[in-house]
Amino acid sequence: MAQTAAREKLGHALRGKLRQGIPAKVPTPTGFWPVGSICDSLRLEWIKEFARLLRPGGTLVVTTRERDFILGCARLRDDDPDTLDPLTNYATMGARGAFLDTERSLDRYDAGEYRCDATGACDKLPSDAYGETCIPLAYAQRQWQPHFSVIEFKDDAPEIRQNVIVARRT
Repeated sequence: MAQTAAREKLGHALRGKLRQGIPAKVPTPTGFWPVGSICDSLRLEWIKEFARLLRPGGTLVVTTRERDFILGCARLRDDDPDTLDPLTNYATMGARGAFLDTERSLDRYDAGEYRCDATGACDKLPSDAYGETCIPLAYAQRQWQPHFSVIEFKDDAPEIRQNVIVARRT
């Protein structure tokens, strides 16, 4: 109960920083933060912040959209938004506007590039910091050094329909 209250308090304290996209300086890790949709300008700042929070040998688990999500965005654009129920329409707004050049986005993902289209998160988070993001294994292996080494990459985990990247703090 006390741990839940502490997490809620921390969540309220971080919310302002998350809305701005700025990694908050957190004194001790108390859980996890949903930062899997961070855009280009902030991605390495967050990795440095996670490295600061974790001791050497500590584990970082990141979920990110899978490669097929890029194709899913293209399929969503084929749907007429007027025929969708309001909740589905609202929930898919960002995805419908992401990865508009599907083939180029797939090629860049396959080349190991960090893929983020700055769509924001509906009306809650700014598009200059958040969007739809796909992180390929090659990117994580290359760019998260010297802070982390990737120890596992689960491609398209069916339980959550995302990739899971497990990295160890070096």
